[in-house]
Amino acid sequence: MKISTREVASIISSPPPRFCIYLLYGQDNGLMAERSKMLERHFTNGDNDPSAVVSLASAEVGRDKTLLCDNLNAIPMFGGKRVVLLSGQGSEMKDAVLLAAEQMARDSKLIIKAYDVNTRHALVTFCDKLDICASIGCYPDDSKDLSQLVQDIFGQYQIQYSRDVLHSICEKLGADRQASRSEIEKLALFAGKGGHLTIDDISLLLGDGAALQADLLNMAILTGNIEQFNAHLARLKREAVAPIRLLRQLLGLFRVMQLAYNEQGQADVKALDLARPPLHFKIKPIVQRAVSAWTAILVDEAIEKLISLEINLKSSGSGDGFALTGQTLLGLLLRARSLQHKSRSF
Repeated sequence: MKISTREVASIISSPPPRFCIYLLYGQDNGLMAERSKMLERHFTNGDNDPSAVVSLASAEVGRDKTLLCDNLNAIPMFGGKRVVLLSGQGSEMKDAVLLAAEQMARDSKLIIKAYDVNTRHALVTFCDKLDICASIGCYPDDSKDLSQLVQDIFGQYQIQYSRDVLHSICEKLGADRQASRSEIEKLALFAGKGGHLTIDDISLLLGDGAALQADLLNMAILTGNIEQFNAHLARLKREAVAPIRLLRQLLGLFRVMQLAYNEQGQADVKALDLARPPLHFKIKPIVQRAVSAWTAILVDEAIEKLISLEINLKSSGSGDGFALTGQTLLGLLLRARSLQHKSRSF
């Protein structure tokens, strides 16, 4: 069952008994993680029974689609609900989830975090129509959501700040709820309980030179400029910037591009105005041109490629992470250049 935006908060805080499956998907991995943790705490009620909760990866259930059912139907050692946490790529887990929906015990709970899916994905369309499933989109906070998050956290610390400070913070925060919460809490700790924050404090604490350099790298990728790409990548490597950080920043940009495509895959660059935080004025026209050259399917494929590489780097520590990242990014640059040539030929 597709859950509307206005219903999400109440369902996450007090899950209705009719739902056995919770699908979390969208562009905000941090918000997915936050909501998953809230659901897990609700169903386990703070119990420390390790047999009550099990975590599975999409690759595992992709290899053996009965594994998910087996875990959902297992009986916890000390009774209570069986909670299974499934995360990874939607394409790998789809068959296992479809089978689980038919065979799982109705007193068990399945919480899914699917990182590479959107509203057009088969897993999402299935869960949207499934009565026992709450299908919940997790999208980047808009300015109102970010403002409320800042006020809530600062309120706990009784921190004093001006409207300009609040506006500056919201402008600098990214599209990941977990990352935003971490940055806001960092500001709160800096100010101290009952403290005060100024614009200069925000510029100092939320400024990030590596992020700017990564933005320049991403601009080179989307414009197909190999010379600039090599120069920016070499500098980031010299500065020992983690390759996963580069993947995530480019991933965020492709997820912004996703906003421009409707469910039929048609592009509307005006939808980019919905991006939070707003696109930098230097990056926005480049992204607009990229949206016109790329297709929704190609953007989805790029996102899946970036997520796959991040999972690979995390799980296996594969060789030279920076070299592997550079190869993947170069591949996307070449794809962008090819698409630009095709669009100009028409």
